[in-house]
Amino acid sequence: MEQHRKIFASKATALATVALMREVCHNTTATPGNPFNLATCAEHPDLIPAVARMGAAQACLESAYGTSKAATHHRNVLGIKPSSPSHSHVDVIRIFTSIEQCFESWAYLVARSTHYTKVRNALEEDLGAADLTFEETMGAFEEAFANIYCPADADYANKISILSAEITDALAPPAKTKPTTSPAARRKVNQAARRAPKKEARK
Repeated sequence: MEQHRKIFASKATALATVALMREVCHNTTATPGNPFNLATCAEHPDLIPAVARMGAAQACLESAYGTSKAATHHRNVLGIKPSSPSHSHVDVIRIFTSIEQCFESWAYLVARSTHYTKVRNALEEDLGAADLTFEETMGAFEEAFANIYCPADADYANKISILSAEITDALAPPAKTKPTTSPAARRKVNQAARRAPKKEARK
């Protein structure tokens, strides 16, 4: 089960990243109040990965790691509702043809939907604030986004934050094991090893 969760989180992060980058390329020039464009994302290279992990965390939460009925039957892993009655839906859950399409819809919400204009404006302003760390900026963005995305759950932002941190840890490359001996000690060992054959030869 743990392996399934890690695989799902990894795939969700990748799909969210691709979908966001498409939106960023769509917004090729800097638009006032919208940080999801090539110029701003180049200036803040951690922005897309951080928002992608947020999207992956939402997918894990909304779909129970891809096992919910909406996910398995309708490829909706993000709990996205129809934007109008004309959309195909079952119990007000939008139907997608693929999980990729679901993430593309989510990325549109993040980067272009007018429902989140104020959230993007605040993110743009916070990214330029000298007194805020990147972590503080993204925390404020996650909370503001969550309050609109799922207003019925007052703890939604906290759940996303926790899952996002878990995804970051799970997908991080293994830490390199540090040598237990000092460089000087290793040099002595190497020197001794190089001298050893010469001693054997003299015998």
